[in-house]
Amino acid sequence: MLFEAGRVAYAAGRFEDSLDYFQRAHAMSGRGILLYNVGSAADKLRRDAVALDAFRRYLEAVPAAENRAEVESRIHVLEQVVAAAQLTVTATTVAATPGSGDTTATVTPPLGSETAHEAALDASLRVGGAGGDTPHDSGRSIFKEWWFWTVVGAVVVGTTTGIVVAASSGRGLGPFVNGTDGGVHMTLGAQ
Repeated sequence: MLFEAGRVAYAAGRFEDSLDYFQRAHAMSGRGILLYNVGSAADKLRRDAVALDAFRRYLEAVPAAENRAEVESRIHVLEQVVAAAQLTVTATTVAATPGSGDTTATVTPPLGSETAHEAALDASLRVGGAGGDTPHDSGRSIFKEWWFWTVVGAVVVGTTTGIVVAASSGRGLGPFVNGTDGGVHMTLGAQ
C-alpha cells in the first residue's frame, strides 16, 4: 500500500509525499528495487545526496537491473553535483576586518537545496569549462532558456521572409537576366 501511495503521489508531482512513502515501503519490506523509487523522488526534490545514496544502494541490491546504464549515468552526474557542492558552497558572509575583532562566519546550505544545487552547477561550469561532463539542470524548463527563444525567433523571421519572398515572386519582379559581367541580375519593375 505504501508503494502504491508513493507511485500515485509521484505521478501527481507530489514528490515530498512520494519520497516518504517509498522510504517507508523500503524500510518495511527491505526490497532493494524500491531504492530506485526513493532515488527518483529524491532526485526530483533536488536532494542530491539522498538520491545518490539511494541509486548506489539500488545497483548494489539489484546488480542485473535493466536500467543499470541509466542509473549509472545519473549517479555520475549526482557525484559531480554533490562533490562540487561540498567544495564550493561554503561562503563567507561576514568579512573580518584587521584589528576589529570581528569573526568570520560561514554558512553552508544543506545539500539538495536550490542554493547548494545552483552553486554546484555554477562551480562545475567554472571547473569543467565547456566539456561534456557538466551536469545539466534538468529541473529548469527549456521555455526559460534564452537560446530557445532566440531559435524560435530566428525560425519565425526566416519563415516569414520566405513566405513574403515566395508570395511576391510572381508580382512585380522582372525576369532574371544574364549580365555582361557574368552574374545573374534581376530587374524590378511592373510587368
